[in-house]
Amino acid sequence: MKNFSVRNVPVFTLAIILISMSCAVQAQNVNAGSDKINPAHQKDTSAVNKNKKTIILNPGFTYLSDLTYAGRKNIIGTPVLTPYFNLISTKGFFLSATGYINATKNVWSMDGAGITPGYSFDISKHFNGFLSGTKYFLSDSSSLILASMKGSIDGGLNYTPQLINIGVTFDYIFSKQQDFLAGLNISRDISIPVFSSGTFKISPTAAFTAGTQSFFETYYKNVITKKRVARSNGNPLGGLLGGGSSNPDSSVVTSVFTQKQEQEIRSFNALDISFYIPVNVHYGKFLFNFTPNLIFPFNQINPSQSNTMPKLDNPFFFFTAGISMLL
Repeated sequence: MKNFSVRNVPVFTLAIILISMSCAVQAQNVNAGSDKINPAHQKDTSAVNKNKKTIILNPGFTYLSDLTYAGRKNIIGTPVLTPYFNLISTKGFFLSATGYINATKNVWSMDGAGITPGYSFDISKHFNGFLSGTKYFLSDSSSLILASMKGSIDGGLNYTPQLINIGVTFDYIFSKQQDFLAGLNISRDISIPVFSSGTFKISPTAAFTAGTQSFFETYYKNVITKKRVARSNGNPLGGLLGGGSSNPDSSVVTSVFTQKQEQEIRSFNALDISFYIPVNVHYGKFLFNFTPNLIFPFNQINPSQSNTMPKLDNPFFFFTAGISMLL
């Protein structure tokens, strides 16, 4: 999408997502939706580099009402606050550092961080793309769905004619089992000048994500294990909110997923369709953003021993909101 052209002074805003777009989103479709937080997925070029700087500093934070990824989420809602710092070169290189604070009521814990180096490039007037890699440093006791991931390689290509933007993305996830996700997103940028030097922009977007979902299997097993250990210690919510044993006895979890479900998890299937509307306001050195997201998950795997757990295959809504500066 146009949003990825560094030559016009790319400004990367982190969402959470994370989420997206994603790898689908999307994040969402922050790549996988607005789900996953990746600066290359949510650049906003509406801000202009008036001082012709070669390096732009972009500190800020984003609040996600629920951290999701590729249509998958925690058993219960997990709000997350993500402070971040982006270092952006007009040559196309960028480096982003992001913190993940679990903002669940009565929890509020720093669950870890991630670092993302990458490169954004123009192929022609209407084609551009990006390539990035992310390394996560998240606590083993974290209840965040990203905690099952060690890192990822992400990329995308965008076609930006006059009326719409069309983008394709991919994410290769490193975890106990590797995953590959691919996404397609279509958006329309609508910009309106405000005040004397400000810009108001909305970008209605529809996104689709497909891929494997071993990351969710790893996440779910970790959460169920911690939940059962915590219950034995008198905490009914246990790993749902974080905490619990970081190295629980593996015997606590037996066959969370059936053999057929294990095969489905490793198969390449549709994961979600998402609709979201990024709203960005740029005024002076400040960038304000708000993004409502509606997610329709597909092929959600329900663990064989989760009769008491809420179902996660229903549509759900979350939003992201944030503020950042251009320095």
